[in-house]
Formats: sequence, C-alpha cells, structure tokens
Amino acid sequence: MLRISLITVTMGDRPGELARLRSSLGHQTYRNFEHIVIDHREHPELHGSLSRARNFGLSLANGDVVAFPDDDAWYAPTVLSDVVEVLSDDSIDGVSFRVTDESGVCSAGGWMGESCKLISHSNVWHTAVSCSFFIKRSAIGDLQFDERLGVGSGTQYGSGEDTDFILCAIEHGAKILYDGSKCIFHPTPSWKNRVSKGWLYGNGYGVVLRRHRYTLARLCWAIGVQLVRAFQSFLFLDFRKAMFHCAMSFGRLCGYIGKID
Repeated sequence: MLRISLITVTMGDRPGELARLRSSLGHQTYRNFEHIVIDHREHPELHGSLSRARNFGLSLANGDVVAFPDDDAWYAPTVLSDVVEVLSDDSIDGVSFRVTDESGVCSAGGWMGESCKLISHSNVWHTAVSCSFFIKRSAIGDLQFDERLGVGSGTQYGSGEDTDFILCAIEHGAKILYDGSKCIFHPTPSWKNRVSKGWLYGNGYGVVLRRHRYTLARLCWAIGVQLVRAFQSFLFLDFRKAMFHCAMSFGRLCGYIGKID
C-alpha cells in the first residue's frame, strides 16, 4: 500500500486556508498519508525560500509518493484514492491533476485542459504546477527543487522551480500522467496583475526555457503571447494588467539570457 507524503509550506498568514486544507485531508477516503507542514516562522534558517522549505520537507518525508499542496489549496475527498489508483501502475511514476477554483475556473496561472496524456517538454506548462502533481520517490531519487528559483529565493527568478523539478524528472526517465478529469482546488492568486510579480515570474519562466534547451522560437512565442495580452489590455484601458503582461514578457527575455547554470 503506497504511503503519500504531503508537504505544505506556509508563512503562517493563512490560518483559515490551512485549516481548510487540513479539513479536506481529514475527509480523504484513502488514509495512508502524512502531512508535513513547514512553517517559516519556526524555521528562520530557511530564509523565506519556498524551494528551500520544500527540500527540507523532502528530507523529513517517508512516503512512497510525495506532493506539495499549497497552504491555500484543498482536495476533494477522493483525490488521494485517485492518485493511488493511477500510481498502482508500475509504468507510471507520477500524476498531475487540473487546478481550478471552487467554481471550476482554471486558477493555476494558465489554462489546463480536461484531456489525459503523458507530460512532456511541450505540454508541461499547461499540465503541472507545484500543487497539482504527485510523484513516486523512487522516480526522483535525490532530485530537489533548485533553491535559486521560486518565491523567496533572493534572486530575480521568482518562479519556475516546480516546472524545472518536473522537467528534470522527465529528463531522467520519469513517466508522469496528466489527468484533467480530476481537480485540485486552489483560489486565483491575489497578486494577479501585480507588475513586480510579472517581472519575477517572467524571469523564472525564461530561465527554465533556457536550462531545458527550448528553442528561440519557443521563447519568441512565450514573449509574444504576453505582448498580445498587454495590447489587448491597453485597448480595454486596463493599464495595470497591460503593465503586468509587459513586465512578464520582458522578464521572460531577461530570464532566458540570464547568468544561471
């Protein structure tokens, strides 16, 4: 019977949301799991780094499967049962579900479809985010999150640690299934359209493109999408949103040409 380790990192500023996650875990039909909560207030040595905290959680986990639910995410009662059903197939190393808000609208920063397919370099951006995937420990070995990426990293690369983690696993042979018929619940981020976040998240996106050898054409497409969205926002006089997308596009370029291994 597979044991699942759920690793949640919190700043301690979402007590209601964390209680909702804990309540949803209490209603799971599958019971062989542990929930590891890393509270940054109790671990100042982690310096507020999300990636560093997740790596610390990995060092504590003893499950056969690991996952990283956000402190404001929550699960339907059958989620862990669905995970075990998929991962009972020895040929599958991980599974990712669609992320939506309570009303069913995609809330992971982009569109995620309802199809079922293996995650690849070409579709990872629309099939896996940090709170959506579960992966066998045997498939990742000593793989950890890159602590130079993500929220609190202290670098300009304010995102991309989860995509980088999944891509590294795939490049080492992991087979990860995306099943869009199942959902993880997560609210739409409150920082949406904040220019500073657009810059940091764009840099993280760009550096992951470079590290995993995406083509210049793929970079141009990623930048172009944001510029089109900026233009559309200007037409509707939503200048804050337009500046967010401009910052995201410029960040993607800077991340791609940035100096990180």
